[in-house]
Amino acid sequence: MSQQDQIDPNAVAKHLAKWFCGLVALGVLLFVGLLAIVINHDSFVFAFKRGSLLGYAVVFAVSASGWLFLHVTGRSKRE
Repeated sequence: MSQQDQIDPNAVAKHLAKWFCGLVALGVLLFVGLLAIVINHDSFVFAFKRGSLLGYAVVFAVSASGWLFLHVTGRSKRE
């Protein structure tokens, strides 16, 4: 087996982590968007001001920043 045919386990782990972070961020964004559509505007704003949606915002921010970090650092090898 040549050096070029070997799979780097770190690259696979980064790729899977990038996909996982992206799916979590997209899922949270989709859930909060559907929540905003389903419930009326006043209830959504009230829940936002009360802090009920803070957990979703934190999960989205962490997963989106993780995806962005992995996306930026994964472009170091250009062929």
